[in-house]
Amino acid sequence: MRQLILDLLPDSPPSLDNFVAGGNAETVAALTGWLAGETADPSFCLYGESGCGRSHLLLASGFDYVDAGRDPALRAHADSLQLAVDNVDQLDDFAASRAGLQTLQLLFDAADAAGVPAERRLAGLQEQEVA
Repeated sequence: MRQLILDLLPDSPPSLDNFVAGGNAETVAALTGWLAGETADPSFCLYGESGCGRSHLLLASGFDYVDAGRDPALRAHADSLQLAVDNVDQLDDFAASRAGLQTLQLLFDAADAAGVPAERRLAGLQEQEVA
């Protein structure tokens, strides 16, 4: 007979503390610095292959998270100035992509108009194989 583990503890929500950086330590340091306002850049883009931790880091940012693959029109958080958009590259694959791209541009414009340094934008792009 084999004993199975009964997992009673809920999963921990994604955070910068529970992210296993591995070879991404430099990326985590750059994101942490950007979130702390150490740079004046208005946006930050995470780029990498599936499974690299991009979604974990976007969720850990504390920004409103939206997956463009599931919500290509970005309707879920259309009024947010602190938005972490995952799978931005998938906006091209959907009929609603025009609405999503327009929403993204409106969000960027609203953040620019607000002029508040803390209101910044995060994006996650999945690395694509080049033929």
